[in-house]
Amino acid sequence: MRKRLPDRIQMKVDQLVVDPRTKLPLLTLRAVDNGVSLRLSIGVFEASAIATELERIAFERPMTHDLFARAIEAMGASVVAVEIHDYKDRLYHAFIELDRGGERTRLDCRPSDAIALALRAGAPIHVSRRVLEKRS
Repeated sequence: MRKRLPDRIQMKVDQLVVDPRTKLPLLTLRAVDNGVSLRLSIGVFEASAIATELERIAFERPMTHDLFARAIEAMGASVVAVEIHDYKDRLYHAFIELDRGGERTRLDCRPSDAIALALRAGAPIHVSRRVLEKRS
């Protein structure tokens, strides 16, 4: 009998590679505590944003995700977490959870953008159990 996963699993970026067949970037997330993984196909620009943050490459001018992170901070908010919360019609759905003075807001977004922002903000990345169950 398989052990039931918690409702939300904290994950980290494990691998970013190019699929040799499609030539598209593949991002693998791996659970922090149990080895469960999730692989996502993402866009080239989003992969670049994630890779540059993983490699700590700094540009002279801010890139889009850097600008968004700075704008959130300038408004007195912080990124609490991001979550990939659903998988339907062959698409993953995510949100960014923000906190501003105790007020929480969730913004709908693409998972790759959420992950790129979470890396910049040092925020945890979560995947819902429902997503992992739909994909297994």
